[in-house]
Amino acid sequence: MLEFFKGTVTPKDWAFVGVVLAIAALLGAGFYFGVYKKQNERLAVIQEELKTTEAELKEAVAISQTYEEFKQQAETAEKLVQVFEERLPEEREIPKLLEQFEAKATELGLSVELTQLPTRTDTNKETIPYEIVARGGFHDIVQFINLLERDKRYLKVSNLDIGEEIADVSEANFHLSTFRFIQADNESVASNEPGK
Repeated sequence: MLEFFKGTVTPKDWAFVGVVLAIAALLGAGFYFGVYKKQNERLAVIQEELKTTEAELKEAVAISQTYEEFKQQAETAEKLVQVFEERLPEEREIPKLLEQFEAKATELGLSVELTQLPTRTDTNKETIPYEIVARGGFHDIVQFINLLERDKRYLKVSNLDIGEEIADVSEANFHLSTFRFIQADNESVASNEPGK
């Protein structure tokens, strides 16, 4: 080996260099296959997991935002329903309301006739209509109708027909309707379930 450093290279020296290069190549291959490749495979698995987690996180954020929007819409709808329900008269209040309307009409100098029409019921509401004939001055009739429509209770004026004013008297015919929500009875719902 000393001859190698003196400038003379022997076959032994070449063999030694070959052995060192072979060991280095084996160590390099061992490092590549034993450490580097395994770490790369592990890194690829972690990157895939990270992509999956990021996608799930994006989806969760989108769902969260949508949930918040739906929650706000539901709260707004619930408040509107509550306000609407507060404006609907209960069945026991209707006679008192009619008396109040007649009193308002009398204050305005109108004569009023109220006739209850048949109640209509659909899946979740009941419509309670009245036919009203009001006689008096045109402006008084219009003021009376405005009072009805602006009442704190929800009332609907429909089929309005105001006749010509003759001798300061007009006749108005219209329908005045109020509504009532119908809530399903738990017992009737349960009895309609299959197998009961």
